[in-house]
Amino acid sequence: MSTGPENCPQVGDCSTTPVAVSGGLTWSAVSVGGGGACGLTTAGAAYCWGYNTEGELGNGTTTNSTTPAPVSGGHTFAALSGGSQYTCGVTTAGAAYCWGFGDYGQLGNGINTSSPTPVAVSGGHIFTTVSAGTFATCGVTTAGAAYCWGLDVYGEIGNGAPTDAGPAQCGLYFCYPSPVAVAGGLSFAAVSAGHSYNTCGVTTAGAAYCWGWAAYGGLGNGITSGPERCNGDGCSTTPVAVW
Repeated sequence: MSTGPENCPQVGDCSTTPVAVSGGLTWSAVSVGGGGACGLTTAGAAYCWGYNTEGELGNGTTTNSTTPAPVSGGHTFAALSGGSQYTCGVTTAGAAYCWGFGDYGQLGNGINTSSPTPVAVSGGHIFTTVSAGTFATCGVTTAGAAYCWGLDVYGEIGNGAPTDAGPAQCGLYFCYPSPVAVAGGLSFAAVSAGHSYNTCGVTTAGAAYCWGWAAYGGLGNGITSGPERCNGDGCSTTPVAVW
């Protein structure tokens, strides 16, 4: 068990000032998820460290690591995104891979089970970016099409289907273990899968759209009720323009 340089109320071991990540690697990007953290070196190698009970470090184990551990598979990544106990990345060839917690189909490989090593996202899409959220993941292809996969409680998949129409039952709700196209035919430059059951994206024209849970104004369209109802709450199963 590791100990931090300080002790903080509520969280225990910690550091209130920046500490260098060990290993002497040269990084181009880092992404912190709900558990572990991952980084990308200038050579495109992925390393992860921290909490690992669901295999979110991607090194084939479920053992926590206090130092960067290389992600299995030898892939050369262009980008990484840390979700809630899982991680996704896009290789320099545009292939998407995910690893870690997968009980809600958020790994995108057609099944709803966890994996301690990277698994290929199904469908053969060529992605420019992916975003891992709580239990759902979204990505943008080179053609600007947005795809999402994983849990669909409040329409966060964005395909316009009722939330009880998913092909798999994942716990109390339905899910999509493989990517499905976001409705509306919009051309996206980027998407962000949220941690409160909603997703947002920016089009190539600079317009912002959101879909999923509408409570607390999360869709940005001026209302909290949503144009639809999903599992008893306001939602939108398709992208709505942010005002």
